[in-house]
Amino acid sequence: MTDAIDPTLYPSYIYRNKLLFPRYIRTENAVCHNIMDEQVESDFLLYSYIIKLDEEIFQDIPEGLDELGTLMWKEDNWRILAPKILDEARKHGWVMVQFYDDIPRYRLFTKATFSNWITESDEDNIKTRIGAKFNWTDDLGNISEEELLFDDDYTFIFKFREGDGLHNFAFSDLSNALMDLVFNIRQIKGQLDFSGSKPSFKHIKYAANASKPDVNALDAKLQYVDLSAGIGAPADVLESITSVTDDSIKVSQPALLQNLELFAGLVRLPISYFIGHRISGGGMNSKEILQMLWLLIERKNAYYKY
Repeated sequence: MTDAIDPTLYPSYIYRNKLLFPRYIRTENAVCHNIMDEQVESDFLLYSYIIKLDEEIFQDIPEGLDELGTLMWKEDNWRILAPKILDEARKHGWVMVQFYDDIPRYRLFTKATFSNWITESDEDNIKTRIGAKFNWTDDLGNISEEELLFDDDYTFIFKFREGDGLHNFAFSDLSNALMDLVFNIRQIKGQLDFSGSKPSFKHIKYAANASKPDVNALDAKLQYVDLSAGIGAPADVLESITSVTDDSIKVSQPALLQNLELFAGLVRLPISYFIGHRISGGGMNSKEILQMLWLLIERKNAYYKY
């Protein structure tokens, strides 16, 4: 047994956010549903703007619900469902919700599991959407599929913004203008984080007469040099170690703030929200979701009445 420490066990790079890899910041990938889901879950701005904001919109039971509506809100976890509906519609442009009499009480269907539209044609062969097909595989490998029809009383479809009638069925909240700022901010913050974690690096100057074996031996020792540990070496091997400061912080900080201000202006939220201040009250498409809730309550009331 030896007390020697394997230098390969020591990390040689500072942590980097995976969203800085080209896969996540290439324009053609930005609208892919699976990549967009990762973007929203992992980016601090998008997570605040989509997930947390929608949670705060529906943090309280809406006013005006009757006894049955309040019961449905509590027992069917509408406090969890309502923001999820808004999440998916804002991320992908549209989402479908199917309600059931059994458990689970509802399921959300999005682009992540979308297979194809169900259509019908009139006498002029003009197609119309009448539903959608979905299929998915769970964490155990079970394969499922379902067809939803728009005329089902317990099927609802939500669009964040109506499409253009050409190539876009619906538009999401994450426009190219917004994602452009998100990418800029992410890259600036990534550089700022890296510079803050490693504000300088060591410039090693070997002695002119240092042999290759001496340099190799010195390189192995240099892996352990940091702010709390140094080494000693003969002058004919090591001439000097100079600390070189990373000056990008003073450039990155104002650029980050400027882009954050632009982002806050674009989404019409105070910049303070993105550093932890709460937003309350309903807005966006929350009214449409509450209208769906009222429809369900009316149908449930009719069911219990007759």
